[in-house]
Amino acid sequence: MPEEHLAKAWRLLDSGDNEAAQAEFARAVTEEPKDIEAMIGLSKALARLGRYDEALETLEVALALDPGEAKAHYGAGWIYYQKKKWREAELHIQQAVALAPDVAKYRLMAAECARRRRDMETALLHLEAANRTDPAVFDGRARWTLAYFRIFAGAEKLGLLMGWATLATIYACTFSVASLRWWFLAASLPFLAASGWNFR
Repeated sequence: MPEEHLAKAWRLLDSGDNEAAQAEFARAVTEEPKDIEAMIGLSKALARLGRYDEALETLEVALALDPGEAKAHYGAGWIYYQKKKWREAELHIQQAVALAPDVAKYRLMAAECARRRRDMETALLHLEAANRTDPAVFDGRARWTLAYFRIFAGAEKLGLLMGWATLATIYACTFSVASLRWWFLAASLPFLAASGWNFR
């Protein structure tokens, strides 16, 4: 029965045995070719094995059967992101968010896509929505990013120079920077971080 293979496949995937999970999901898809859940599981196992093209082909079949399947759009977006195809990734993630706006991990990925375009305002909106929906998805790094985006959103509204001075003052107070030279160095840190930050 496909249900038996699916249950076993998800257990294997959760345990990290991706090869065995891929085999079980493939068996379930063979037995029931229109099983969307099995296709999504198969694509996830394939992606974990680094077989991105096969995973995308599987998701394309799933989306052809059900274009309104948010999990399939999210999976495709995640894979395109790993392949550094940012535009395709964002299109699928936007679809996932439109179909399931209350799923926090979709919002987090949408925030990352917006960050890639340097659209801090949109990224902040997605992060805020994710935080409201499920605060448990936020680890320390994600919370720091949310706070950081809030500062920059405020800085954009007040004007770049005022935001720059505010951030510099925060850093100066935090690290007890007395020298003007170090004050300027502290002011540059947020901008350096913004260019190198890789929020996942």
